[in-house]
Amino acid sequence: GMSEQPMALFFDVDGTIIWYKPGADVDATVATAVPSPAVAEAFHALRQRGHHPFICTGRSLTLVSDKLLSLDVDGLVTADGACVSVGGEVVSDEVVPAELLIDVARRAYEADSLIMFEGSRSCVTLVPKDMDYKNEMGVGVVHSVEEFTGMGELRFSKFVLQESDRARLMTPKNRAFFDEHFEEFALGLPVYEMTLKGVNKGAGVRRVLEMLGIGPERAIAFGDSENDLSMADAVGTFVAMGNAMPGVKEVADYVTDPVEHDGVVTALRQRKTAEELENLIAAQRIAEKALEEVLPLIRPGVSEREIAAEITYRMLRHGGEGNSFDPIVVAGAKGSMPHGVPGDELICEGDFVTMDFGCIKNGYCSDMTRTVAVGSVTDEMKNVYDTVLRAQLAGIAAARPGVHGADIHKAAADVIAAAGYGAYFGHGFGHGVGLYIHEAPNAAPSNTQPMPEGAVISAEPGIYLPGRFGVRIEDVLYLTGEGNVDITKAPKELIILG
Repeated sequence: GMSEQPMALFFDVDGTIIWYKPGADVDATVATAVPSPAVAEAFHALRQRGHHPFICTGRSLTLVSDKLLSLDVDGLVTADGACVSVGGEVVSDEVVPAELLIDVARRAYEADSLIMFEGSRSCVTLVPKDMDYKNEMGVGVVHSVEEFTGMGELRFSKFVLQESDRARLMTPKNRAFFDEHFEEFALGLPVYEMTLKGVNKGAGVRRVLEMLGIGPERAIAFGDSENDLSMADAVGTFVAMGNAMPGVKEVADYVTDPVEHDGVVTALRQRKTAEELENLIAAQRIAEKALEEVLPLIRPGVSEREIAAEITYRMLRHGGEGNSFDPIVVAGAKGSMPHGVPGDELICEGDFVTMDFGCIKNGYCSDMTRTVAVGSVTDEMKNVYDTVLRAQLAGIAAARPGVHGADIHKAAADVIAAAGYGAYFGHGFGHGVGLYIHEAPNAAPSNTQPMPEGAVISAEPGIYLPGRFGVRIEDVLYLTGEGNVDITKAPKELIILG
């Protein structure tokens, strides 16, 4: 197979691999929340394949929970890029100069604003006089500027404020001071954080890439809030979560599912590896062998159900691990139902028979559709078949990385519309295929996202004339470089059996 280039991948934590349930306690979530098993498994799989996953969080090292540290990663970029550790060793740790920290502490204290200072070794909260403060994160607490400065070595890389505390702190005079020295990020959790100017996640990512000797074109980052924006400039592919702030979605190369639906896993799954592609092809070959053996069995008097049973049996015989979905076999007027269920209806002379089926091999799905004629076809049937095939070829010609899913669909739909059948193609051109029979990305009008390099999608336009007949032709494509590879090898010119 093809060799895989090692990639570097940078994952924000909060809002990207850890979900903040609406109404849940933020401190408690920071302290105790864990990524889903699917996310943990994805990290492990990435490392197994020689890639370099990194956590890239605003949290300082002290606030990265043991559960997060147990993820299979090469290292951590923490405190918004101020601190980089690889294999457990801290390789860089930029701190705010002590006199600047003391100035910040004084201004916060005078404004009655609670402020938390975070560093790679410790965190401390400066609590205004008479304020009641509890936290679940095991953070140190001080009650005066003197107590803060008396802590010994002040090694802090950033500080964090709740919205209400920030509002009190940001007088025009203070605003000018903070603007001069710091970068500020809204985290979307009514929390704001600040780092030294020039310290941000993007800078941390660049440092890691330099150490690994990997260029930005082989780097991917995932994020959801303002402190993730700097990563977009440091990597070739920036993915925004479905729950990301609008400004983050705007700069993203594409937007994946929200964190509560494991959007990171969805996005990673879209890019198939060489090994995954080999499994998809193996599943496809099994389906094609079954089709070849079943064609001679299709004749007048045989039921849809019998053909579906033959397809299932033959795929199992050739090494399939089961159907990837219940096979569709529909004849004659039933062919006008895109998702018709095989029944006791008998195939007749002059029918189109549409067969849509696939199997699973090593966990990966195949999916193909062929429509064949029994005995004879009318001119109209031939014209509809020809139109669907031309539409499929037009969609295939348009399918390549970087093109929006909707535009691939449109290339096929335009051919069908030009032939006068636009009203009779009612579904999307294609969907992602992999471990699941339907997964991202979709080549459908709803998908205005660019197709990622390495995606695998079906190509399955159809025309369905209600109560009369239907035609659908489906291949599966691997999107790569300037175009795609059609991994389906079964013939698709009109076959008239008998």
